[in-house]
Amino acid sequence: MKSFFNFLKILGARFFSDLCPMRAASLTFTTLLSIVPVVMVAFYILSFFPALQDAGAKVEHYILLNFVASSANVISTQLQNFVSQAHVLSWATITSLIFFALLLIFNIVDAINGVWHVRFHRDSVFSFMLYFIILMVAPILFAVLLLISSYLTTLPFLSHFIEINVVRRPLISVSPFLIEWIVFCFFHWMIPSCRVVFRYALIAGFITAVLFEIAKWGFVLYFHYFSTYRLVYGALATIPIFFVWIYLSWIIIVLGALICQLLQSKSYLKH
Repeated sequence: MKSFFNFLKILGARFFSDLCPMRAASLTFTTLLSIVPVVMVAFYILSFFPALQDAGAKVEHYILLNFVASSANVISTQLQNFVSQAHVLSWATITSLIFFALLLIFNIVDAINGVWHVRFHRDSVFSFMLYFIILMVAPILFAVLLLISSYLTTLPFLSHFIEINVVRRPLISVSPFLIEWIVFCFFHWMIPSCRVVFRYALIAGFITAVLFEIAKWGFVLYFHYFSTYRLVYGALATIPIFFVWIYLSWIIIVLGALICQLLQSKSYLKH
């Protein structure tokens, strides 16, 4: 119990001494600049694979529905309006979009390395190639995984099993959390430029996913019972809501990275 309280004490102190709120704010700004380029680059890549285009739209819908606390439909509509212009873009514009997308990846790695107190040791050419590969492969991987899951649910045995109400309702409720857990686990395991013990990434990923679900629940509760923000912002209410949600999301992710670092360093046991 003493170790647990030491952990919370050090976590709170490190959260501010490591400038976690500022790192989250920086990532929020970069995300707002890069979200449209990232989506457009992803759909541009998927356009070369006709079989994956429908899956790409499903991936976007799933992410917005389960990872954005509110206004998912409005955001999705605006993103689709931008993405619909992708086919008329020049190579210079596409290059600039890729630059902003890579900028987001670089800033994420830099912020997490700051929490871990490590430097990015890889040379610049290798770093660029690594980020570029991540940017190219990620949308294809997500789309393929979604296609595989869709195919599995069409198999006679599994489709009959899933349609059972006792199975279907818990599966629908739990699956977003499990996906968040897996995503955050691999995020905390792979992003830092140092060796991370997988079990600590697993624990940090679980805590991050729990905090993420609590934040989503809190947002929904606030918007349901306290609608004064609409009186203040009117038709523009979606914009500050989205900004706040992105910032809160990065706060949770950076906090998860800090938890992972503390678990691995075991510094809380030395106090």
